[in-house]
Amino acid sequence: MNKRKQFVLTKEENDYILKVGLLKVRDDVIEYVSRCIKGPKPIEKLEYCDNHPIYPAKIATGLCCRKCMSECFKIKEWETLTDEQENKFVLVVTKWIISQHESTDLC
Repeated sequence: MNKRKQFVLTKEENDYILKVGLLKVRDDVIEYVSRCIKGPKPIEKLEYCDNHPIYPAKIATGLCCRKCMSECFKIKEWETLTDEQENKFVLVVTKWIISQHESTDLC
């Protein structure tokens, strides 16, 4: 079994999405991709509150670090992402979060 498929959103992460909305979460994903994984070395790590859905999403999608990106997407660890790649990865993470959120029984 692919270890990345084991990740799902917790109740707390779903509650966070309900509290702040998907647009805010997507904005955080954009910030994460542009500041933490676009360049060959992260400029800085972003601090998010506990239970932020970006944590499981970045691991589940193979975008947690440049080493995993190299393995999953064949992007060299030392390359800076193009704008097209950056947009693609924002979409990948955002779609994962939305699919997890929509598949959760929120009742």
